[in-house]
Amino acid sequence: MRRLRGEGHRLGAVSNQALVAMGLLTLPRCERIMEETNRRLDGLLEWIRICPHHPLGLRSRYRRSCACRKPAPGMLEEALAFFHVGPREALFVGDRKTDRLAAAAAGVPFEPADEFFLAARR
Repeated sequence: MRRLRGEGHRLGAVSNQALVAMGLLTLPRCERIMEETNRRLDGLLEWIRICPHHPLGLRSRYRRSCACRKPAPGMLEEALAFFHVGPREALFVGDRKTDRLAAAAAGVPFEPADEFFLAARR
C-alpha cells in the first residue's frame, strides 16, 4: 500500500462488518476502529466505507440484503465515484472470495492478497 501511494495512487478501503448487524459492535465504534486502523497506516486511506448490513442480522435496522454488502458491487461503485475513475482505472485488492466477486460485479480488476484496499490509478 505504501508503495502504491508513493507512486501517486489514491487508496480506499471497503469492508463488510456483520458484527454491527449481529449487535456485537456499534456502527460508531466500528467506524472509530477503521479510523484508528487508517491512523496506524499513516493515513494512507483517503476513503473508507463499511457495510453494517447482514440478511440474518440480530439488529433489525441492519437486517437486510443490500447493494453495498460484498459480493454486491455497491461500495466499489461508490469508491469509483469518489475517486472519479472508471472500473478499468482501478484495482481492488482483497483477501476473500466476496472481494473477488464484488470486483467482478463492478468490472474492476482484482488482485488477491492478505489485505484489502482499492487503488485508483493515476
